Amino acid sequence: MVTRKDCTLDGIQEAAIAPPCLKETATGQRHRSLLNHLFTLRLIIWNATPAPAFGSSNRHQLSRCDAVVDRHCRRGINPSDMAPLVSLLWPPAQTDSEFAMTPSIDLSERRTGKGVIWVNSSHDDCRYVREAERSAKTVRRFVEHAEFVLVSDRDHENLDAVFNFRASVNFHVPPCLTNKTHFNGQMIAKLSVLKEMTWERNLYLGADVAALRPGIDDIFRLLDHFDIAIAHAPVRINIQAGTDEKLQSLPWCFPEMNCDLIAYRRSDQVGAFLSEWEKIYSTSAINHQHDQGAFRYLLYKSGLRPYILPPEYNYRGHEFSPNTIISQRREAIPQYASRYAHIAEIYGL
Repeated sequence: MVTRKDCTLDGIQEAAIAPPCLKETATGQRHRSLLNHLFTLRLIIWNATPAPAFGSSNRHQLSRCDAVVDRHCRRGINPSDMAPLVSLLWPPAQTDSEFAMTPSIDLSERRTGKGVIWVNSSHDDCRYVREAERSAKTVRRFVEHAEFVLVSDRDHENLDAVFNFRASVNFHVPPCLTNKTHFNGQMIAKLSVLKEMTWERNLYLGADVAALRPGIDDIFRLLDHFDIAIAHAPVRINIQAGTDEKLQSLPWCFPEMNCDLIAYRRSDQVGAFLSEWEKIYSTSAINHQHDQGAFRYLLYKSGLRPYILPPEYNYRGHEFSPNTIISQRREAIPQYASRYAHIAEIYGL
């Protein structure tokens, strides 16, 4: 019988490498070997880190272990066969409050460094919160030394450890926007968050963004020389979104931007731009179905220095593209999962 006393760094060989509960199953040797190594890795992470020092990096490593184990359980290992070992290696979450609950953050706080932001409500049974968790896991793979935050309409006690912080804001729809897109108030909430400029360098991402290859971290480097980095929208000028004299006055060669991937640095000029964007959109001062109309107008009229990202940094196509670095098309995820192991693992495909 394996006991908690055996589960020490010195007892890994006896307790984790060859647990009886796995030997007795009919599962293939390959899955057993992989799970054994994962159990060992998790044990090392947990036991080697004192509780006061247990931080986001450790939680992230444990989360990745758990995700892979869960995936392979679904492939054929009977969870009941693993119960004795799991109960030893997966300590109860409530024994460590930091591990159980992602810390909250005051978005008006001025923080140094880099921050990556997702803003998603809990409507539709938290569908988009769960999607944001998967998106964050893909980004975490390629972005170093950045803090991740999920902003929602309420606290989520079961938020994935990939996020360093959580925050809640008011999701609402002003009467003048009731006939516009995004009825759950996501755009109003997003703009209220972005204008805070919590970090020196900020990156806002939609929940359907998936990082496929190295390169997303380079976007932060652009902010050394530019105020905003953003990509063109797939529909360059949405003429079906409504007619507006202000938008009609702009050159057609200055198209709409996709406002689901925006990098921006903290400055007085950027802060004024973001505040004005929120004001114009929330009052429907520019007639457009999305927040992209107001963004296009203000960016053209501003003195900011924008950088337009290449298409592969915000690829919106339905078909697979080998050049894609960042995809934003949830329907295309299965195609990328067949080619990128981390996408298959994170999305359970």
